[in-house]
Amino acid sequence: MAVVNSKHVQRGQVNMGDAGFANLPDKTNAVIIQQGDVLMTGTGVGTIGRAAPCLHPEKALPDNHVTVLRTDAMSPICLALYLNSIAGQYQVDQHFKGSSGQIELYPADIANFWCPELDQSTQQKIDKLAQQNLTLKAQRTRLLEAAKRAVEIAIEQDEAAGMAYLARKGALP
Repeated sequence: MAVVNSKHVQRGQVNMGDAGFANLPDKTNAVIIQQGDVLMTGTGVGTIGRAAPCLHPEKALPDNHVTVLRTDAMSPICLALYLNSIAGQYQVDQHFKGSSGQIELYPADIANFWCPELDQSTQQKIDKLAQQNLTLKAQRTRLLEAAKRAVEIAIEQDEAAGMAYLARKGALP
């Protein structure tokens, strides 16, 4: 099973591209990350308090620096967006313990965070916009990679070959 650590939890997105794997013993009470959970980092200056909805269908294990949040009160996308907002990060700043770069945010403290109550319609609108944002980010990444490769081809061969590559990749209007 994949293991999710702090570096995989980015603001708004879980990136499990280089996740390690671990075998889960049969007799364990481990928390299993499921699609729809919100993951929040719990340690480190500059990384503490990052939150992201887990939209991956594959189950995974969190390491001890990732807290799994599961609630029916708010959609995972809305909850993660809120936790990453100024209001959410203010609460992180108020609740973390420690100093000198060795700071921790404990699950019991996260449980005391205040979150707004949003009606279902508002949550659905926010979820839709956030999903559109993720789609556009993925498209931007794909187009940027295609453009870089097209420039390489143009340098190695000629401009026409680079443009033909872009056309094959669907990167031209």
